[in-house]
Amino acid sequence: MRKALFISIFCLTLVSCKSSDQTQMDLQPLMEKHGITGIQAVLAEEKNLSNKFNESYFIYGEGIADTTVFQAASLSKVLFSYIAMSLYDEGLFDLDTPLMEYYDNGRFAAGQDSIYARMLTARHVLSHRTGLKNWAASPSSDAWPTSTITFKKKPYEESDSTGMFTYSGEGFAYLQHTLEHLTGMTLNELATKYVFEPFGMPNSWYGWRDSFEGQVTVGHKEDGTPVDVVRYPRANSGYTLMTCAADYVKFLEKLADGGNLSDETFQEMITPQFEREDSEWRIYEDLPISWGLGVGLTDDGALWHWGDNGTFKSFFVIYPGKQARIMHYVCNSRNGLKILPGMLENFFPTCDEHKEHDILKVPYWIECHYR
Repeated sequence: MRKALFISIFCLTLVSCKSSDQTQMDLQPLMEKHGITGIQAVLAEEKNLSNKFNESYFIYGEGIADTTVFQAASLSKVLFSYIAMSLYDEGLFDLDTPLMEYYDNGRFAAGQDSIYARMLTARHVLSHRTGLKNWAASPSSDAWPTSTITFKKKPYEESDSTGMFTYSGEGFAYLQHTLEHLTGMTLNELATKYVFEPFGMPNSWYGWRDSFEGQVTVGHKEDGTPVDVVRYPRANSGYTLMTCAADYVKFLEKLADGGNLSDETFQEMITPQFEREDSEWRIYEDLPISWGLGVGLTDDGALWHWGDNGTFKSFFVIYPGKQARIMHYVCNSRNGLKILPGMLENFFPTCDEHKEHDILKVPYWIECHYR
């Protein structure tokens, strides 16, 4: 694969309906406008139905190299979802069997909450229909492992949509611990077996490892002030993946074609799991966006997800198909989602004779989510 690496100033040439001259882009003004302190971005385009990709890398910021490690934030969930679907593919568990039948973590509150807990399935978790809060306590705190889990609303049922979309990292952690219990393997052992080793991701790990010393970048506040290095106390599938764009894009390239999943299981993963008109989804009902199992979807076929760990932001989009196209970035600034509209507009330009890409609606979806 041919990699084009530029430090601080870089340009991108897209294969699109515009000429090469028209689609050249200098990203430095976008970074400067929004006070971005460091970013790794990559555009990957499949070569002639070959399952091989041309990758162009773009690095910006003091001290940022192509192997600098960032917090991937909630992109952790997508990689874990692939692991979960791999285990489902092997018949380890069923998506619609209550997780309590496999593992009781002992953390759910009594009363109505315990009733709701016995309803939870892997499908609820991966499609964010658990009804759970995002976290019962700060997930990196000493208190979190024994904190009591309560529900915002009951899990989704076909006959009653009151448990519609409720984004929850807590649900992912519960599914993680269930799969660890069933396999007798840790999260990182599972990730190494199903993703890190087969896809060639040497700079990726859930949580802290000693080799990251001197390799990680720190996050930055809105004004550019750096914060301390974060060393996660435990591996958590919801937010603790440490990686670099060069690693994570290898996973995305495999995901674009289903990776090592069976066709049936991959189709299950990328099938919308509920109607946008239902319940809590109503704020987004006019947007061409839905949710699969662990990944966001658009009506025109894109897979996507965003990540937000406060002073670290991240994003990816995959347009699979005959010649798949991927855009991905990790950023060490609290301002990292402010650049998303500009990144998408430049990477997926709208041509006069073509309909606007649905992925351009995602920044508004994310804005609605934070309200």
